[in-house]
Amino acid sequence: LSVFIISISAFLATYIVKSALDFTGIGKTYCQAEIHINEDSTTDEIAQDLANLGIINMPDVFKLYTKMFGKGDKFIKGTFTVDTTMSYSALISELQTVSTVNQTVSIQITEGMTIDEIAQMMEDNRVCRAEDFMEQCKTLGDTYKFQKRLENKKLKYYQMEGYIFPDT
Repeated sequence: LSVFIISISAFLATYIVKSALDFTGIGKTYCQAEIHINEDSTTDEIAQDLANLGIINMPDVFKLYTKMFGKGDKFIKGTFTVDTTMSYSALISELQTVSTVNQTVSIQITEGMTIDEIAQMMEDNRVCRAEDFMEQCKTLGDTYKFQKRLENKKLKYYQMEGYIFPDT
């Protein structure tokens, strides 16, 4: 009976210490990763994604923390940069806050660039995701006056091709 009690006590002590270190982000090797949260992402999926990225080690403790403090249903859709040194409260705060940081970048679209090359350049400079840019180029919108005068050509894959001019 004594061996059983000591074994259980050692296991619980180890679990509590590991949970506390994971909870606070103390003692971890620094690693940064991006996590993408969809509109319908659940706390379970987010916790598992964070564990898969190596940001947290104990997704069950993360889920328990979000439930205990009532923060599990307020995650915002988007892509977030997180790191291993963040505590659970800092992670949740980051994943539940709309970023208001505006950065100015300078990109140069040169003559002869394809939509795919422009899209990749936009993503590399963190202007937007390449897929989003290419998706916008596939359809004609009504954002600009000239777009209303254009006709949708079925054989043309990127409807906006030819309207993205070289510029900085």
